[in-house]
Amino acid sequence: MPGSSLWLIPPARDPFNRTLQTQITSMVPQRFTAKTHDFIPHITLTSNINPHLHEPDAQAWLDSLDFDLEALIARNAAQEADSAAAEKRALEAGNLEPPTAPPPTSSDPEKAALASDDSLPVAESEKPVPAPAAMTTTTTTTTSLPKAVEVNLTELEADDPFFRKLTLKANKPCPGLSALATAARAQGCYSGDVDTARSWEKDEYRPHLSLCYADVPREEAQKKIPGVLQDLVRAKAILKPARDGTVARGGVIVLVPTDKEIEQWKPIASRKVDDVVWRWTMT
Repeated sequence: MPGSSLWLIPPARDPFNRTLQTQITSMVPQRFTAKTHDFIPHITLTSNINPHLHEPDAQAWLDSLDFDLEALIARNAAQEADSAAAEKRALEAGNLEPPTAPPPTSSDPEKAALASDDSLPVAESEKPVPAPAAMTTTTTTTTSLPKAVEVNLTELEADDPFFRKLTLKANKPCPGLSALATAARAQGCYSGDVDTARSWEKDEYRPHLSLCYADVPREEAQKKIPGVLQDLVRAKAILKPARDGTVARGGVIVLVPTDKEIEQWKPIASRKVDDVVWRWTMT
């Protein structure tokens, strides 16, 4: 998998975490003849993070991230406003030349050759006209990160990708989780661009908790669902979820070097998150 990843994991010592780890490490692999891999239970918030962003101090980088989407948007807007104000002051002081538009291109080879020759005069109509300074607008939004991030595991699925061979689907819409993933994606992959991260979350983000990494056809994984489902139902009953399906509270955001071999997918930085509710409503 390219780049590093940010994962949301249940509290390490919680019975819910131990139950999922047992499924990943021993119960699910017993049902496959193909090789499977061991990994910690997690919901991926984002992958494809350039490792250079968090080197050499991964913990310092993770601690610097703002997971409050509303605060992140406000900070970006303030930075844009400051940048626009500084540019305006520089222009007024004569310390910054307004940007100019490039010479118009032409499909006529002769005109194109003339325009590229600085030694020849250019007609007034063909002279480049200075462009106005770019207008900077601030983004206003009512989106905010809810107090609690809810992860609701609703369905066991088989899929084609190696890393989603068997998964517990996390239900969408899930505003808190989506906001958390958007903030992570914006800062980890898009240099803080929240709008691009929002588009990614809407069109591509499929939150899930993987139970199996294996190089097998989807059809083969699909055949394993009845048996795996029986194991999960028994494990869930032992946990005795609350009426709303809650099985755990709290969590940790971890940074994992997923550009390495799977056996090396161990957290290199972590950050505790209290306002997370894990629900297991799969039947």
